[in-house]
Amino acid sequence: MRLLSVLAFATLLFASCNSSKKGMKNLDAAAFVQLETTPCFGTCPTYTMKIFANGQATFNGRQYSKKQGDYIRVFAEEEVKALFEQIMHLNVMERPDMYDNPQVTDLPSNIITFFDGKDSKTIRCRFEIPEDMLGLIEELRSKAESTEGWTAKDNL
Repeated sequence: MRLLSVLAFATLLFASCNSSKKGMKNLDAAAFVQLETTPCFGTCPTYTMKIFANGQATFNGRQYSKKQGDYIRVFAEEEVKALFEQIMHLNVMERPDMYDNPQVTDLPSNIITFFDGKDSKTIRCRFEIPEDMLGLIEELRSKAESTEGWTAKDNL
């Protein structure tokens, strides 16, 4: 009985690990996630960052951003894998196109676009954003707003 329980647990563990890898393997090489931030009436940083499944990333800082202009970076494979698994876990393709309340003014938007190689989904997040989506936004903003690892295109 104990052996049967161990085997059942091992089978479930293997199946869950395999399904996660399968989800990542189904991503096309052109897959990416993009974060675009919009202005507010204050000093909100505005930029666009795009991270491809292979780790290549671009950043374009426009206004009030620590990095102004075009930058590139390569993220570690483990970091990109964790990010894309987080996105797959959130089922972004099934989410609403917008989290907002038009009666609330002066809030910047965080616009997330995810492309899996075949289909894309864009979600504008401005107000009443679910906690799990806020976690993704914070993760993406942290990567984008970091000054470490980014190289200005002018310096290449």
